[in-house]
Amino acid sequence: MKTVTEIYQEIYPTLEEMEQKRLEFLAKGRKIIYIGGGIAVLIGLVWLVALTQTGDLPHLFLILGILTVIGCSGYYVHQRNKVINVYKSVVIPKIISSVDSSYYYNAKRYINESQFKESQLFKKPDRYNGEDYISGRLGKTDFELSEVHAEYETRDKDGDSSYHTIFKGLFMIADFHKDFQGHTVVIPDKGGEGWFGRLVKRSSRKGMEIAKMENADFEKLFDVYTTDQVEARYILSMSMIENIMRLKGAFGSKIHMAFLNSCVYIAIEWKFDILEPNLKKTLLDESTIHDFLDEIWMCLEIIEDLDLNTRIWTKA
Repeated sequence: MKTVTEIYQEIYPTLEEMEQKRLEFLAKGRKIIYIGGGIAVLIGLVWLVALTQTGDLPHLFLILGILTVIGCSGYYVHQRNKVINVYKSVVIPKIISSVDSSYYYNAKRYINESQFKESQLFKKPDRYNGEDYISGRLGKTDFELSEVHAEYETRDKDGDSSYHTIFKGLFMIADFHKDFQGHTVVIPDKGGEGWFGRLVKRSSRKGMEIAKMENADFEKLFDVYTTDQVEARYILSMSMIENIMRLKGAFGSKIHMAFLNSCVYIAIEWKFDILEPNLKKTLLDESTIHDFLDEIWMCLEIIEDLDLNTRIWTKA
């Protein structure tokens, strides 16, 4: 693998072009703010004058002010996204290729919704999207991953809908090199170990049974459900349990896993966006490349943390 400096030197001409686009965007952004702010102030003054002279509130001016702010904000976001999309289509592929030239990257693609549902880690979403899809092979393990945002819809008494997050974070599917007969899931502990917690656990997974693991620390952190108790204990060996706990410690966030169809599905909750350039600072800083490489390796090291390259079983 190339060093950060070698990668930086190789893509520097591209970074120069992107830096120019960033500066142009910032200049446009300032104009948008000045123009939008000026129009909003002018409308506000007219609205205030009309109020003092007539005693009435001219709602048309208020609506115009709101529409101005919305329009300027929308245009600003559109221009920002244009720069980010170009960066992701030009710079990020070069960085990922430096890790492994065989890796495939698509900024706008994401793990298929049917695969997300198949894992049965979460309830079925009403709205589903994502970005930053990467696929390839690390060692002996084939994988695909992306950011995913799954939401469910609720409606109030007036029929207005709202969306709420089911899951937001990294979703990875990796080859486990075993043809599973059953379906086993590992999810964050719900309800604790009291009578209420046991009631919640018994009723939360239809068609699955609770599987108790022989590790008290693991039991405090996770609940295990399975359709095959024997297979679940083979999968979740003492070493695998330690690997999962190490993975949780590395990310410091909630982890959900499913073992199904010879694959392991891994969902790690987080709020930040990976591989996202910060347009508030120069794109010519070499440390930015280092940060992106760290994010890529943070994702790939899931395979190492779970020791998926060690082939304990063979497929049929």
